[in-house]
Amino acid sequence: MKLGISGTAPIPLTSVGTDAPKPSPFSPVALSLDASMTAEGLRRVAFTAVYPREGVSTAVWHVAQELAAVYARQPVIVELDAGKSSLSARLGMLDGPTLTDVLQGTIAPALALKAAGNGVRLLSGRVGGAPRLVMPHAGSIVDALDQEGDIVLFDLPPVLRSADALLLARLAGAAVLVVAAGEVPYPALQRLRMELDTAGVAVIGAVLNRHRKLIPGWLYRILR
Repeated sequence: MKLGISGTAPIPLTSVGTDAPKPSPFSPVALSLDASMTAEGLRRVAFTAVYPREGVSTAVWHVAQELAAVYARQPVIVELDAGKSSLSARLGMLDGPTLTDVLQGTIAPALALKAAGNGVRLLSGRVGGAPRLVMPHAGSIVDALDQEGDIVLFDLPPVLRSADALLLARLAGAAVLVVAAGEVPYPALQRLRMELDTAGVAVIGAVLNRHRKLIPGWLYRILR
């Protein structure tokens, strides 16, 4: 599977309600993942980027919402780290159990999941100096989450800056790269691709985010 889409500015999380979401720049990703789930048995996908704040959480959120509302899938989102701009923070879901509690063994992974709307469930990430992931601990957590939905989406920071992010990408086995248009030099993107290849992670697609069209939207739709 190869994905390639052009996004606009980051879409507000509130743009998706309880009904089926409107088509968005991330709709082709959801469509392709749904097809791969059926044809190839895809169960885990890591979303990552070269740099922070390229729109990874936004991509994960909208893809998960569309998989649930449009394709009747049951996505589980695993957030590695939580902060002021993280997905769980923007959704107001920092309270309650987090990945830290799961890593410390105080709660089972399934019980730490929080309902995020449209059938999507979220495991909020670590905050601050939380425990590091180790194998096989991380593997057993992900295996348990496999039983809670039909696809697990990992919301990861840049894998070139985080050993834990690379570990979860390896457990996923497949990755979608989120690239902010005009902000990522090609050598950096190539290095990320090589790092994932070396770790045995198949890059199955890329999202070009924040792409600014040079022609009016109505004319662009005609030309397509």
